[in-house]
Amino acid sequence: MVGEEAQFVVAGQDIGRFVRRWLEEVDSPENKSDSLLQHARRVEDPREQGFYGTAYVMSKIAPRVWGDQGSDDELLLFAVIAAYKQSKPRGWAGVRAYTEKAFAYMREVGEVEVARRLRAEVAREAGDQAVAAQKSFHQRMGIAPLSSSAQAAHDQEMAQGSHRDLRAANALDPQGATADWDR
Repeated sequence: MVGEEAQFVVAGQDIGRFVRRWLEEVDSPENKSDSLLQHARRVEDPREQGFYGTAYVMSKIAPRVWGDQGSDDELLLFAVIAAYKQSKPRGWAGVRAYTEKAFAYMREVGEVEVARRLRAEVAREAGDQAVAAQKSFHQRMGIAPLSSSAQAAHDQEMAQGSHRDLRAANALDPQGATADWDR
């Protein structure tokens, strides 16, 4: 068991004060209005509970660090949550339990490996195969292609998510950002 003082340490920084304040904001048992949270509480399948719970938690931290936004503490919490999201957690016992498990997962996997995984996910999502899959999906769903200018605007907006993920990876492992260039 990790001591309270080390529970929310990541990248050598204790962000516990911020995490506890954030938890007070987003982990209200009285929250009856958020449909993601309600689904996480109601569904019986642990995979679905994990899916909806993860979506709820991500909806409460990811927008705070979109593009270049957010404090260092917010970015580090996002990195922890994003890493845990990749593990496809099952079950739902609330935001506090989820967050504690996310930090435990970070300690188990290691910051350098989590940073590598975040970078790999950005590269995968930007790859030709992912772009082709998205176009194919839109065609199957009957979604009209965007105009060139609308597509460019959309791509620019989505690049902020990739930028955020790379910032989070760099916060965990600054040397990893240049590792591929050194080979």
